Amino acid sequence: VLSGSDDANVRVWRARASEAGGKLRERERAAVEYRQALTKRFGHLPEVRRILKYRALPGSLKKAAKRKREAADSENRKLENRRIHSKDSEATREGERSKRIARERV
Repeated sequence: VLSGSDDANVRVWRARASEAGGKLRERERAAVEYRQALTKRFGHLPEVRRILKYRALPGSLKKAAKRKREAADSENRKLENRRIHSKDSEATREGERSKRIARERV
């Protein structure tokens, strides 16, 4: 895939970023074609589709997302417990829209 820009630069992009660039040996090319034929033939099966759809996520990002989710769950659980164990007048829940905006992204 070719793309051009206003500053007269031409960039060459791969259609499939995961594929290696350059020429392949005959056996490598045959192996790639065979794998593609298998995925085309059996891609509709749920097991194969699950394998093809899988994208690995770095462990640090996965752990950070898990910690953030745990913190949010803990906060929600704490607010719910406060609401349950308080008097009715103090148990009003603040809506998401009425909360103060900490940071606005543009």
